[in-house]
Amino acid sequence: MITGLLTASAVVVNGLLAGLFFAFVCAVSPAYRRLSDEEFVHGFRAINRAILRPSFLTVFFAAPVTALAAAVVGTVSGAAVDGTAVLLLWVGAAGSLASFLITVTVNVPLNQRLDQAPIDTNADCSVARVGFEATWNRWNLVRCVGNIVAVLALSLG
Repeated sequence: MITGLLTASAVVVNGLLAGLFFAFVCAVSPAYRRLSDEEFVHGFRAINRAILRPSFLTVFFAAPVTALAAAVVGTVSGAAVDGTAVLLLWVGAAGSLASFLITVTVNVPLNQRLDQAPIDTNADCSVARVGFEATWNRWNLVRCVGNIVAVLALSLG
């Protein structure tokens, strides 16, 4: 019962993150590619400020915690008699943890660097964008895949 509740919770919060990251892949980043450097920097800075709210932070931290808890409880309790189910729970936890670690070690530092970059001139905005956009988008796609893997594996587990 507890493993099921933890797994269901992990599926929901990892699904929310996968959806958020996927929205950036499909809509936000392609739209931002069309903006001038100055518009891009100001717009992304606004996103960086807006996203740091309790609703996002709760989901962001709950995703790896619930996935890992489901894997541990599922393993220890023996609730999942099938070894494949336990393995899938661990794959889900790994995908979720990978996404979390990518966000903390890559995307957040890039966001902070963009927020702190001087943007007094168009050339400053161009430099800030070049040092940010491609790397951020690449790792956003990877963390999106991590959460998708987590949702699929946890659902099957």
